Amino acid sequence: MRKRPPTPPGDLLSRLKDVFDQLAQTATTLSDSAGAQGEAPFTVAGKTGRMVFGYTMRMGLDGLQAEPFGDVPARAPKPGAKAAAPSPAARAPIVDVFEEAETIRIIAELPGVGAEDVTCTLEGSLLRIETRGGHLYAKTVPLPGPVDAATLVHSCRNGILEISVARRPAP
Repeated sequence: MRKRPPTPPGDLLSRLKDVFDQLAQTATTLSDSAGAQGEAPFTVAGKTGRMVFGYTMRMGLDGLQAEPFGDVPARAPKPGAKAAAPSPAARAPIVDVFEEAETIRIIAELPGVGAEDVTCTLEGSLLRIETRGGHLYAKTVPLPGPVDAATLVHSCRNGILEISVARRPAP
């Protein structure tokens, strides 16, 4: 594996500023009439609602990564085109994935959701989180390796979903 040379601090700050400038431009494009920061109004079938969106910034070995959460459209609209209205049906929750020696733990924020409203399913190394009821959330989370689907357990308390699944040794 080839190691990258260390990034000079000035270059890192410059790249970080570029990322935040791009995020600000995307937010402006989504709604030029945004209310509070991170919220924007939308209208579907004559009813006006609000969408919540944002970005989780992470610095890792691969550099700075921005992961969207909330009601972020799948792709940015072309310049001059109107942004598509987000689906009021489900939001993408904030999710953290923790790799442990023998398990993978996933923590998701699902405000207003009880344990009886959560469904977690595995397809290969993709975890699908969905809720039903008054607060709808949906997200597919790629897991960092093969897992044993039979060991998947989850609990939800005070809107915090905790999922644990055992790693499966690679063939």
